[in-house]
Amino acid sequence: MAEIRLTIRGVVFALFPQYNKTIPDSEEMVRQATERLKELDEKRPEVILMPEPENIYDPKAIRAWCEGNPIGYVAHEETSDAHRLFDAEHEMAVARIVEVEVERKGNFYVVAELPEGIMLKPESLTNPTSAWKQWIYGFPNLPMPGEWKDCQVLEFLINRLLPHPKETDMENLMKYIKGWTDKSLYDFSMEAMQTRKRYIAQLRDLKDERLAPFIKRLKRQFTAICSGHRMTYRMKWWGELGKSEQMERYWDKWRSSRKEDNLWKDLQTVDIQLRRMPDALYANIGDLSCLFPALRYRDDVSRKILWEICTLLLLRERICKELGIDMRPLPENAYGVEADKDEEILPELTDARLAKAIEEHQAYFWGKSAYAVVFCVCRDYFSISGNVSAFEKRIQSLSHSREVEECPSGTIQKALGNNDYMKKHIGKWEDGRALTLARKLKSFLEGVS
Repeated sequence: MAEIRLTIRGVVFALFPQYNKTIPDSEEMVRQATERLKELDEKRPEVILMPEPENIYDPKAIRAWCEGNPIGYVAHEETSDAHRLFDAEHEMAVARIVEVEVERKGNFYVVAELPEGIMLKPESLTNPTSAWKQWIYGFPNLPMPGEWKDCQVLEFLINRLLPHPKETDMENLMKYIKGWTDKSLYDFSMEAMQTRKRYIAQLRDLKDERLAPFIKRLKRQFTAICSGHRMTYRMKWWGELGKSEQMERYWDKWRSSRKEDNLWKDLQTVDIQLRRMPDALYANIGDLSCLFPALRYRDDVSRKILWEICTLLLLRERICKELGIDMRPLPENAYGVEADKDEEILPELTDARLAKAIEEHQAYFWGKSAYAVVFCVCRDYFSISGNVSAFEKRIQSLSHSREVEECPSGTIQKALGNNDYMKKHIGKWEDGRALTLARKLKSFLEGVS
Protein backbone atom coordinates (compact mmCIF):
# COMPACT_ATOMS: atom_id res chain seq x y z
CA MET A 1 0.00 0.00 0.00
CA ALA A 2 1.25 3.51 -0.82
CA GLU A 3 2.62 5.62 2.01
CA ILE A 4 3.01 9.33 2.55
CA ARG A 5 5.65 11.06 4.68
CA LEU A 6 4.58 14.16 6.61
CA THR A 7 6.26 16.80 8.77
CA ILE A 8 4.77 17.53 12.20
CA ARG A 9 5.53 20.98 13.59
CA GLY A 10 4.64 22.94 16.71
CA VAL A 11 5.67 20.72 19.63
CA VAL A 12 6.62 23.79 21.66
CA PHE A 13 3.23 25.39 20.89
CA ALA A 14 1.43 22.20 21.97
CA LEU A 15 3.28 22.27 25.30
CA PHE A 16 2.78 26.00 25.80
CA PRO A 17 -0.50 27.17 24.17
CA GLN A 18 0.13 30.78 25.23
CA TYR A 19 3.58 30.77 23.62
CA ASN A 20 4.57 34.23 22.36
CA LYS A 21 7.32 34.41 19.74
CA THR A 22 8.18 37.99 20.76
CA ILE A 23 9.25 36.87 24.25
CA PRO A 24 12.55 34.97 24.65
CA ASP A 25 12.14 31.30 25.51
CA SER A 26 12.68 30.44 29.14
CA GLU A 27 15.06 27.68 30.17
CA GLU A 28 12.06 25.67 31.37
CA MET A 29 10.35 25.91 27.96
CA VAL A 30 13.48 24.79 26.17
CA ARG A 31 13.97 21.92 28.63
CA GLN A 32 10.41 20.62 28.35
CA ALA A 33 10.30 20.86 24.55
CA THR A 34 13.62 19.04 24.23
CA GLU A 35 12.56 16.33 26.68
CA ARG A 36 9.28 15.78 24.84
CA LEU A 37 11.10 15.36 21.53
CA LYS A 38 13.58 12.96 23.13
CA GLU A 39 10.66 10.97 24.51
CA LEU A 40 9.06 10.79 21.06
CA ASP A 41 12.36 9.67 19.57
CA GLU A 42 12.83 6.91 22.17
CA LYS A 43 9.26 5.56 22.41
CA ARG A 44 8.09 6.19 18.81
CA PRO A 45 4.40 6.07 19.87
CA GLU A 46 1.50 6.08 17.42
CA VAL A 47 0.40 9.46 16.12
CA ILE A 48 -3.22 10.17 15.24
CA LEU A 49 -3.92 12.70 12.50
CA MET A 50 -7.27 14.48 12.35
CA PRO A 51 -8.48 17.39 10.14
CA GLU A 52 -9.40 20.60 11.95
CA PRO A 53 -11.72 22.52 9.58
CA GLU A 54 -12.79 24.90 12.37
CA ASN A 55 -9.22 26.24 12.66
CA ILE A 56 -9.52 30.04 12.35
CA TYR A 57 -6.09 30.41 10.72
CA ASP A 58 -6.16 27.52 8.26
CA PRO A 59 -9.35 25.52 7.52
CA LYS A 60 -7.14 22.87 5.87
CA ALA A 61 -5.18 22.29 9.09
CA ILE A 62 -4.52 18.72 10.25
CA ARG A 63 -3.75 18.28 13.94
CA ALA A 64 -1.51 15.54 15.34
CA TRP A 65 -2.32 13.76 18.59
CA CYS A 66 -0.05 11.51 20.61
CA GLU A 67 -1.15 9.39 23.58
CA GLY A 68 -4.36 11.40 23.80
CA ASN A 69 -2.73 14.83 23.78
CA PRO A 70 -2.19 17.33 20.93
CA ILE A 71 1.42 17.32 19.78
CA GLY A 72 1.48 19.62 16.72
CA TYR A 73 0.19 20.10 13.21
CA VAL A 74 1.02 18.72 9.77
CA ALA A 75 3.19 21.30 7.99
CA HIS A 76 0.96 23.72 6.07
CA GLU A 77 2.60 23.09 2.71
CA GLU A 78 1.82 19.36 3.05
CA THR A 79 -1.85 19.56 4.10
CA SER A 80 -3.32 19.43 0.59
CA ASP A 81 -1.43 16.20 -0.04
CA ALA A 82 -2.21 14.84 3.43
CA HIS A 83 -5.97 15.25 3.04
CA ARG A 84 -5.91 12.18 0.79
CA LEU A 85 -5.63 10.17 4.00
CA PHE A 86 -9.23 11.02 4.84
CA ASP A 87 -12.47 10.12 3.11
CA ALA A 88 -16.02 9.13 4.07
CA GLU A 89 -14.67 6.04 5.87
CA HIS A 90 -11.52 7.53 7.33
CA GLU A 91 -12.03 10.58 9.58
CA MET A 92 -8.68 10.00 11.26
CA ALA A 93 -5.40 8.39 10.25
CA VAL A 94 -2.74 6.50 12.20
CA ALA A 95 0.88 7.35 11.51
CA ARG A 96 4.24 6.09 12.79
CA ILE A 97 7.20 8.26 13.69
CA VAL A 98 10.23 7.74 11.46
CA GLU A 99 12.49 10.66 12.40
CA VAL A 100 12.76 13.25 15.21
CA GLU A 101 14.79 16.46 15.38
CA VAL A 102 15.67 16.88 19.04
CA GLU A 103 16.17 20.63 19.44
CA ARG A 104 14.35 23.63 20.90
CA LYS A 105 11.77 23.89 18.11
CA GLY A 106 12.41 20.55 16.50
CA ASN A 107 10.02 18.84 14.11
CA PHE A 108 9.35 15.15 13.76
CA TYR A 109 8.33 13.11 10.77
CA VAL A 110 5.68 10.46 10.38
CA VAL A 111 4.61 8.01 7.71
CA ALA A 112 0.97 7.08 7.12
CA GLU A 113 -0.65 4.62 4.74
CA LEU A 114 -2.99 5.99 2.10
CA PRO A 115 -6.40 4.30 1.81
CA GLU A 116 -6.64 1.58 -0.82
CA GLY A 117 -7.24 2.83 -4.32
CA ILE A 118 -5.46 6.15 -3.76
CA MET A 119 -2.18 6.35 -5.62
CA LEU A 120 0.63 8.60 -4.47
CA LYS A 121 1.17 11.00 -7.34
CA PRO A 122 4.08 13.41 -7.65
CA GLU A 123 3.21 16.90 -6.48
CA SER A 124 2.59 19.42 -9.24
CA LEU A 125 2.13 23.15 -9.23
CA THR A 126 -1.41 24.20 -8.50
CA ASN A 127 -3.21 25.77 -11.44
CA PRO A 128 -3.81 29.33 -10.25
CA THR A 129 -6.60 30.04 -12.71
CA SER A 130 -9.37 28.98 -10.30
CA ALA A 131 -8.77 31.40 -7.40
CA TRP A 132 -6.97 33.98 -9.54
CA LYS A 133 -9.29 33.85 -12.55
CA GLN A 134 -10.11 37.56 -12.11
CA TRP A 135 -6.43 38.51 -12.02
CA ILE A 136 -5.32 40.33 -15.16
CA TYR A 137 -1.77 39.75 -16.32
CA GLY A 138 0.27 42.29 -18.19
CA PHE A 139 0.43 45.13 -15.65
CA PRO A 140 3.69 47.03 -16.27
CA ASN A 141 5.96 45.56 -13.62
CA LEU A 142 9.01 46.74 -11.79
CA PRO A 143 11.93 44.57 -12.99
CA MET A 144 12.14 41.39 -10.94
CA PRO A 145 14.90 41.43 -8.29
CA GLY A 146 18.24 40.14 -9.50
CA GLU A 147 18.25 37.59 -6.66
CA TRP A 148 15.05 36.00 -7.98
CA LYS A 149 16.49 35.75 -11.48
CA ASP A 150 19.69 34.25 -10.07
CA CYS A 151 17.53 31.65 -8.29
CA GLN A 152 16.06 30.47 -11.57
CA VAL A 153 19.57 29.97 -12.99
CA LEU A 154 20.72 28.16 -9.85
CA GLU A 155 17.62 25.93 -9.95
CA PHE A 156 18.57 24.89 -13.47
CA LEU A 157 22.14 24.07 -12.38
CA ILE A 158 20.99 22.18 -9.27
CA ASN A 159 18.41 20.17 -11.21
CA ARG A 160 21.13 19.00 -13.59
CA LEU A 161 23.07 17.49 -10.68
CA LEU A 162 20.21 16.05 -8.62
CA PRO A 163 19.23 13.39 -7.74
CA HIS A 164 22.39 11.40 -8.59
CA PRO A 165 25.47 13.66 -8.36
CA LYS A 166 28.93 12.28 -8.95
CA GLU A 167 31.66 12.83 -6.38
CA THR A 168 33.20 15.43 -8.67
CA ASP A 169 29.88 17.32 -8.65
CA MET A 170 29.51 17.63 -4.87
CA GLU A 171 31.51 20.84 -4.45
CA ASN A 172 29.46 22.64 -7.11
CA LEU A 173 26.21 21.18 -5.77
CA MET A 174 26.89 22.56 -2.28
CA LYS A 175 27.86 25.94 -3.74
CA TYR A 176 24.67 26.12 -5.82
CA ILE A 177 22.45 25.05 -2.90
CA LYS A 178 24.03 27.67 -0.62
CA GLY A 179 23.55 30.35 -3.28
CA TRP A 180 19.94 29.38 -3.88
CA THR A 181 19.16 29.39 -0.15
CA ASP A 182 20.70 32.85 0.26
CA LYS A 183 18.99 34.41 -2.75
CA SER A 184 15.52 32.88 -2.26
CA LEU A 185 15.09 34.36 1.20
CA TYR A 186 12.39 36.85 0.15
CA ASP A 187 10.75 34.69 -2.51
CA PHE A 188 7.72 33.03 -0.87
CA SER A 189 6.05 32.09 -4.15
CA MET A 190 4.51 28.71 -4.85
CA GLU A 191 7.51 27.70 -6.97
CA ALA A 192 10.03 28.62 -4.26
CA MET A 193 8.10 26.79 -1.51
CA GLN A 194 7.83 23.59 -3.52
CA THR A 195 11.47 23.83 -4.59
CA ARG A 196 12.59 24.07 -0.95
CA LYS A 197 10.52 21.02 -0.09
CA ARG A 198 11.91 19.04 -3.03
CA TYR A 199 15.55 19.96 -2.30
CA ILE A 200 15.19 18.88 1.35
CA ALA A 201 13.86 15.47 0.28
CA GLN A 202 16.43 14.94 -2.48
CA LEU A 203 19.41 16.01 -0.38
CA ARG A 204 18.25 13.76 2.46
CA ASP A 205 18.01 10.80 0.08
CA LEU A 206 21.68 11.22 -0.87
CA LYS A 207 22.67 10.27 2.72
CA ASP A 208 25.83 12.36 2.59
CA GLU A 209 26.94 13.94 5.89
CA ARG A 210 28.43 16.89 4.03
CA LEU A 211 24.92 17.92 3.01
CA ALA A 212 23.49 17.90 6.55
CA PRO A 213 24.13 21.65 7.20
CA PHE A 214 22.40 22.58 3.93
CA ILE A 215 19.38 20.40 4.75
CA LYS A 216 19.15 21.95 8.20
CA ARG A 217 19.32 25.48 6.82
CA LEU A 218 16.67 24.79 4.18
CA LYS A 219 14.38 23.34 6.86
CA ARG A 220 14.83 26.36 9.08
CA GLN A 221 14.19 28.71 6.20
CA PHE A 222 11.06 26.73 5.35
CA THR A 223 9.62 26.91 8.87
CA ALA A 224 10.72 30.46 9.71
CA ILE A 225 9.91 32.20 6.44
CA CYS A 226 6.94 34.05 7.98
CA SER A 227 8.12 34.27 11.58
CA GLY A 228 8.38 37.62 13.32
CA HIS A 229 12.17 37.47 13.04
CA ARG A 230 12.04 36.76 9.32
CA MET A 231 9.37 39.43 8.79
CA THR A 232 11.68 42.05 10.30
CA TYR A 233 14.30 41.30 7.65
CA ARG A 234 11.66 41.16 4.90
CA MET A 235 10.30 44.59 5.82
CA LYS A 236 13.83 45.98 5.84
CA TRP A 237 14.34 44.53 2.36
CA TRP A 238 10.98 45.96 1.34
CA GLY A 239 11.92 49.43 2.57
CA GLU A 240 15.22 49.35 0.69
CA LEU A 241 13.42 48.22 -2.46
CA GLY A 242 10.98 51.13 -2.19
CA LYS A 243 13.86 53.62 -2.01
CA SER A 244 15.98 51.98 -4.73
CA GLU A 245 17.04 53.65 -7.98
CA GLN A 246 15.10 51.13 -10.03
CA MET A 247 11.94 52.06 -8.10
CA GLU A 248 12.59 55.74 -8.79
CA ARG A 249 12.97 55.01 -12.50
CA TYR A 250 9.82 52.92 -12.46
CA TRP A 251 7.89 55.69 -10.69
CA ASP A 252 9.01 58.31 -13.21
CA LYS A 253 8.06 56.03 -16.10
CA TRP A 254 4.67 55.25 -14.55
CA ARG A 255 3.81 58.90 -13.95
CA SER A 256 4.91 59.96 -17.43
CA SER A 257 2.69 57.30 -18.99
CA ARG A 258 -0.46 58.53 -17.25
CA LYS A 259 -2.88 60.61 -19.33
CA GLU A 260 -4.02 62.69 -16.35
CA ASP A 261 -1.96 64.25 -13.58
CA ASN A 262 -4.28 62.85 -10.94
CA LEU A 263 -2.84 60.73 -8.13
CA TRP A 264 -6.31 59.71 -6.93
CA LYS A 265 -7.02 58.26 -10.37
CA ASP A 266 -3.67 56.46 -10.22
CA LEU A 267 -4.56 55.02 -6.83
CA GLN A 268 -7.91 53.87 -8.14
CA THR A 269 -6.25 52.17 -11.12
CA VAL A 270 -3.87 50.26 -8.84
CA ASP A 271 -6.67 49.26 -6.46
CA ILE A 272 -8.89 47.96 -9.26
CA GLN A 273 -6.21 45.34 -9.89
CA LEU A 274 -5.45 44.65 -6.21
CA ARG A 275 -9.14 44.04 -5.50
CA ARG A 276 -8.95 41.11 -7.90
CA MET A 277 -6.89 39.21 -5.33
CA PRO A 278 -9.05 36.33 -4.01
CA ASP A 279 -10.41 35.79 -0.50
CA ALA A 280 -10.49 39.48 0.49
CA LEU A 281 -6.68 39.75 0.52
CA TYR A 282 -7.13 43.41 -0.44
CA ALA A 283 -8.39 44.09 3.09
CA ASN A 284 -4.85 43.37 4.41
CA ILE A 285 -2.90 45.79 2.22
CA GLY A 286 -2.66 48.29 5.05
CA ASP A 287 -0.56 45.84 7.07
CA LEU A 288 2.04 44.01 4.98
CA SER A 289 3.09 41.95 8.00
CA CYS A 290 -0.36 40.32 7.66
CA LEU A 291 -0.60 40.30 3.86
CA PHE A 292 2.77 38.62 3.23
CA PRO A 293 2.03 35.60 5.49
CA ALA A 294 -1.46 35.36 3.96
CA LEU A 295 0.14 35.10 0.51
CA ARG A 296 2.81 32.69 1.75
CA TYR A 297 0.19 30.31 3.18
CA ARG A 298 -1.56 29.97 -0.17
CA ASP A 299 -0.42 27.25 -2.53
CA ASP A 300 -1.48 29.06 -5.71
CA VAL A 301 0.62 32.25 -5.75
CA SER A 302 3.09 31.84 -8.58
CA ARG A 303 6.29 33.84 -8.78
CA LYS A 304 4.80 35.92 -11.60
CA ILE A 305 1.65 36.77 -9.63
CA LEU A 306 3.65 37.44 -6.46
CA TRP A 307 5.90 39.94 -8.18
CA GLU A 308 2.96 41.68 -9.84
CA ILE A 309 1.41 42.09 -6.38
CA CYS A 310 4.70 43.41 -4.99
CA THR A 311 4.96 45.92 -7.84
CA LEU A 312 1.43 47.18 -7.24
CA LEU A 313 2.04 47.47 -3.49
CA LEU A 314 5.26 49.43 -4.00
CA LEU A 315 3.46 51.73 -6.42
CA ARG A 316 0.54 52.14 -4.04
CA GLU A 317 2.86 53.00 -1.14
CA ARG A 318 4.44 55.74 -3.25
CA ILE A 319 1.07 57.16 -4.36
CA CYS A 320 -0.25 57.16 -0.78
CA LYS A 321 2.91 58.92 0.39
CA GLU A 322 2.49 61.59 -2.29
CA LEU A 323 -1.17 62.04 -1.29
CA GLY A 324 -0.30 62.14 2.39
CA ILE A 325 -2.65 59.29 3.35
CA ASP A 326 -2.15 56.01 5.15
CA MET A 327 -1.50 52.79 3.25
CA ARG A 328 -4.94 51.34 4.02
CA PRO A 329 -7.72 49.72 2.00
CA LEU A 330 -10.35 52.06 0.60
CA PRO A 331 -13.98 51.47 -0.32
CA GLU A 332 -14.75 51.92 -3.99
CA ASN A 333 -16.50 55.25 -3.46
CA ALA A 334 -13.66 56.94 -1.54
CA TYR A 335 -11.20 58.00 -4.25
CA GLY A 336 -10.63 61.73 -4.29
CA VAL A 337 -12.39 62.16 -0.94
CA GLU A 338 -10.23 63.85 1.67
CA ALA A 339 -11.11 62.40 5.08
CA ASP A 340 -9.98 63.35 8.53
CA LYS A 341 -7.39 60.93 9.88
CA ASP A 342 -9.74 59.82 12.64
CA GLU A 343 -12.73 59.47 10.31
CA GLU A 344 -13.36 56.14 8.64
CA ILE A 345 -14.92 56.09 5.17
CA LEU A 346 -17.23 53.10 5.07
CA PRO A 347 -19.34 51.78 2.21
CA GLU A 348 -23.06 51.26 2.57
CA LEU A 349 -23.76 47.99 4.38
CA THR A 350 -26.04 46.40 1.80
CA ASP A 351 -27.61 42.96 2.20
CA ALA A 352 -25.44 41.65 -0.64
CA ARG A 353 -22.27 42.86 1.07
CA LEU A 354 -23.30 41.39 4.42
CA ALA A 355 -24.22 38.04 2.85
CA LYS A 356 -20.89 37.88 1.03
CA ALA A 357 -18.97 38.63 4.24
CA ILE A 358 -20.77 35.81 6.07
CA GLU A 359 -20.15 33.36 3.20
CA GLU A 360 -16.45 34.21 2.94
CA HIS A 361 -15.90 33.79 6.69
CA GLN A 362 -17.74 30.52 7.32
CA ALA A 363 -14.36 28.83 7.85
CA TYR A 364 -13.78 31.06 10.91
CA PHE A 365 -17.17 30.38 12.52
CA TRP A 366 -17.14 28.08 15.54
CA GLY A 367 -20.92 27.87 15.88
CA LYS A 368 -24.13 29.86 15.62
CA SER A 369 -22.99 32.20 18.41
CA ALA A 370 -20.50 33.72 15.97
CA TYR A 371 -23.41 35.70 14.56
CA ALA A 372 -23.18 37.79 17.74
CA VAL A 373 -19.74 38.88 16.54
CA VAL A 374 -21.24 39.82 13.18
CA PHE A 375 -23.82 41.90 15.03
CA CYS A 376 -21.13 43.63 17.13
CA VAL A 377 -19.09 44.53 14.04
CA CYS A 378 -22.15 46.07 12.37
CA ARG A 379 -23.16 47.82 15.61
CA ASP A 380 -19.74 49.34 16.35
CA TYR A 381 -18.43 50.13 12.87
CA PHE A 382 -21.49 50.53 10.65
CA SER A 383 -23.87 52.26 13.09
CA ILE A 384 -26.76 49.86 12.55
CA SER A 385 -29.68 49.82 14.94
CA GLY A 386 -29.09 48.06 18.26
CA ASN A 387 -32.31 46.10 17.78
CA VAL A 388 -31.08 42.51 17.95
CA SER A 389 -34.35 40.94 16.81
CA ALA A 390 -34.44 43.14 13.72
CA PHE A 391 -30.85 42.23 12.88
CA GLU A 392 -31.57 38.50 13.26
CA LYS A 393 -34.50 38.85 10.87
CA ARG A 394 -32.20 40.60 8.42
CA ILE A 395 -29.67 37.78 8.69
CA GLN A 396 -32.41 35.18 8.17
CA SER A 397 -33.67 36.98 5.05
CA LEU A 398 -30.29 37.08 3.30
CA SER A 399 -29.87 35.17 0.06
CA HIS A 400 -26.63 33.14 -0.07
CA SER A 401 -24.84 31.58 -3.02
CA ARG A 402 -23.78 28.60 -0.90
CA GLU A 403 -24.82 26.87 2.31
CA VAL A 404 -24.12 28.81 5.50
CA GLU A 405 -24.79 28.31 9.21
CA GLU A 406 -28.34 29.25 10.20
CA CYS A 407 -29.11 32.00 12.71
CA PRO A 408 -32.26 31.02 14.66
CA SER A 409 -34.18 33.73 16.54
CA GLY A 410 -32.67 34.38 19.96
CA THR A 411 -29.17 33.19 18.95
CA ILE A 412 -27.52 36.61 19.14
CA GLN A 413 -29.34 37.75 22.28
CA LYS A 414 -28.29 34.55 24.08
CA ALA A 415 -24.63 35.00 23.08
CA LEU A 416 -24.66 38.64 24.23
CA GLY A 417 -26.14 37.57 27.54
CA ASN A 418 -23.49 34.88 28.08
CA ASN A 419 -20.52 37.06 27.06
CA ASP A 420 -20.34 40.40 28.87
CA TYR A 421 -17.39 41.57 26.77
CA MET A 422 -19.67 41.67 23.71
CA LYS A 423 -21.62 44.51 25.33
CA LYS A 424 -18.49 46.66 25.08
CA HIS A 425 -17.12 48.27 21.92
CA ILE A 426 -14.98 45.80 19.94
CA GLY A 427 -11.95 48.04 20.50
CA LYS A 428 -12.07 47.07 24.18
CA TRP A 429 -12.22 43.30 23.63
CA GLU A 430 -9.27 41.20 24.75
CA ASP A 431 -7.31 39.14 22.24
CA GLY A 432 -9.11 35.95 21.41
CA ARG A 433 -10.98 34.03 18.77
CA ALA A 434 -13.96 36.42 18.75
CA LEU A 435 -11.71 39.45 18.28
CA THR A 436 -9.88 37.70 15.43
CA LEU A 437 -13.16 37.06 13.63
CA ALA A 438 -14.40 40.61 14.32
CA ARG A 439 -11.27 42.11 12.78
CA LYS A 440 -11.49 39.89 9.71
CA LEU A 441 -15.16 40.75 9.19
CA LYS A 442 -14.54 44.48 9.62
CA SER A 443 -11.64 44.46 7.15
CA PHE A 444 -13.66 42.44 4.67
CA LEU A 445 -16.70 44.72 4.89
CA GLU A 446 -14.49 47.78 4.40
CA GLY A 447 -12.61 46.36 1.45
CA VAL A 448 -14.89 44.25 -0.72
CA SER A 449 -17.21 45.52 -3.42
